[in-house]
Amino acid sequence: NTVYINSKDESTLEDPRLGPLPPGWRIVYDDDTKLDDFWFENEHTKKTEWGDPRLTKEALLARGVDMKEFVLI
Repeated sequence: NTVYINSKDESTLEDPRLGPLPPGWRIVYDDDTKLDDFWFENEHTKKTEWGDPRLTKEALLARGVDMKEFVLI
């Protein structure tokens, strides 16, 4: 498990650089004793994903990340 230190000097499993999850999203843990087994759930649609919704192309662009697209053949 990767442990991060947030701005309050507290240990956390979430990377504080990513900020909060988008509205309507939550982290779901499979087992309280095994915190590295989790996924993301949209509370409105009940859709689940392994990928963090803060790291989608759209979310990164909205935060001002300069992205380049490569086409591999």
